[in-house]
Amino acid sequence: MATASYSAMLLFLVFSLSALGAASAASTSIHGRDTDLAALLAFKGRLSDPLGVLAGNWTTNVSFCSWSGVLCSRRLQRVMALSMPDVPLQGELTPHLGNLSFLSVLDLSNTNLTGSIPTDLGRLLGLGVSFLVEMACLEPFLVA
Repeated sequence: MATASYSAMLLFLVFSLSALGAASAASTSIHGRDTDLAALLAFKGRLSDPLGVLAGNWTTNVSFCSWSGVLCSRRLQRVMALSMPDVPLQGELTPHLGNLSFLSVLDLSNTNLTGSIPTDLGRLLGLGVSFLVEMACLEPFLVA
């Protein structure tokens, strides 16, 4: 009898911890998506877009994962790539792009961006150094 009670208690504990872990993962994922949305909107807000690519497509009515130039991971729906080559965007990059923690591709080649590359992009470990080549019009930053 004591063994059955112990087994039932252990089973209850395992299910409780599993549910707690799932809820925590869902909460983290939702928070991460909010952060990605805020970073993309900050990016859009700092730029002039003569062709209206961002104005016509980057709206909050739809998921940012369906926005032009944005590629998200399937499971977590986090931004993995921001690719807008040959789109004549004007302005400077926002440091908020450094909050796209899953970003591994940043292709803004042949745009009219100016200024420095924000040092905040240096904390994106998945991004690597290759993105600097695609952004030759910007002044590089040095990581100390």
